[in-house]
Amino acid sequence: MTEIAPMVEEAFEQGKEFNLITAGTSMLPMLRDRKDTVVLRKIDRKLKKYDLPLYKRADGSFVLHRIVGKGRDGYKMSGDNHLEIEYPVTDGQMIAVVSAYIKDGKRIPVDSPGYKIYCIWHVNFGKLLRKIRHRLARMVKK
Repeated sequence: MTEIAPMVEEAFEQGKEFNLITAGTSMLPMLRDRKDTVVLRKIDRKLKKYDLPLYKRADGSFVLHRIVGKGRDGYKMSGDNHLEIEYPVTDGQMIAVVSAYIKDGKRIPVDSPGYKIYCIWHVNFGKLLRKIRHRLARMVKK
């Protein structure tokens, strides 16, 4: 990501979006490792719950996770496939925000009704189901 950061900046300076193939499993089931593409745009407004920003951690790694809440010191972030919440993540760490994603050749804008329903369901109920499944799996192993 460090190598392409100048290209992202240049695209934003020209008023363009930047397409990036995702890597990793933290955003499953929505984004599949090296199969789906996110369309990034410059952040031009205050970020809110369910937004999907690209940000840089203190250790230098770049992460694309969902805003699941906000506290006094920053945003609460989590991958759709994670149980943990990362907090605080500040505005100063934010690089871009997803405006759409491309899955199986279909462009899905993040302001579409289906996407909004997915976010609400997944953040509010999907994590609960994963917690239950995780605990049951641990009990079965014992």
